[in-house]
Amino acid sequence: MVKPAGRLTPERTLMATAAALVGLVAVLSIVPPVLSQLGRESNWLWVVYAVPLLVVPFALLIPAVIRPRSVLAAVAAALTVGPLFILGMGVQPGTPPRLAIHLAAILCLAALVAQVVRGIVDRRLSVLWIVAGLLLGVAIVAAYPVVMNRLYQTEAKSDVESLSGRTQLWADTWDMIRDNPVVGYGFFSFRNYGPQIFSDIKLVHAHNEWLNLWFTLGGIGVLLAVLIYWTYFRQVLRAGRRRSTAPQATLAMALLAFALVRGITEASNGLVFPMTLMFVMVVWISDRRLLVYES
Repeated sequence: MVKPAGRLTPERTLMATAAALVGLVAVLSIVPPVLSQLGRESNWLWVVYAVPLLVVPFALLIPAVIRPRSVLAAVAAALTVGPLFILGMGVQPGTPPRLAIHLAAILCLAALVAQVVRGIVDRRLSVLWIVAGLLLGVAIVAAYPVVMNRLYQTEAKSDVESLSGRTQLWADTWDMIRDNPVVGYGFFSFRNYGPQIFSDIKLVHAHNEWLNLWFTLGGIGVLLAVLIYWTYFRQVLRAGRRRSTAPQATLAMALLAFALVRGITEASNGLVFPMTLMFVMVVWISDRRLLVYES
């Protein structure tokens, strides 16, 4: 039986509430447009921006909920505060999504401040890394407009807004998926049967993990991939509740978040998260207590 990592602390309560709000906004903001406008170019572009901005903060808050006293998990949570505030500013004023996102940022900030104050009182100066995480998170968000302006100055507007042609590729791939949605076209089939939108480049995947899985392995392959990721996610949560494997669980969760975000614009012949690395991580974070038998 796995024991909880500790009692219900104010930091854990605040972080859990913030994560729940971000997760709720992500589901309500992403799922309906995807289901109603799936395949439209404008919708693909919107999803590319919405998924990282909403799902990644949720994923980074989970380790801080599991291990609220972990400095590494708290620094990861600190990096989300700035993006949440900026993301809320992009939503229509006075709407529930904006209020929920800003409330999540405030709750997260309150939990982090409480942890810093408690750490200083207990003479644990390592918690000052949380302040550095907050400053870095705000700096990254502040640099975003500068980077985008630079892109528009050096690249064609159509290339920037279509993600170098990816949105058109996704729309064409989805049209083919609808013709064969259950079993797909076969492993390694995208090179020979997938849409080729460039005359000088041979595309070997759909530049989206889930579309590529659906195209090659069908809905069956997508279901298997979901089950694999879900199983890995559950193992990480269990490891996070054990004091001995909590730091490894934070790294494992960060790798999962990175793979899922990378899978929005990239793909491979399988999962974007390498199966070998996933297996190694699961073994590393597992409970390796030896059972002693009396003869």
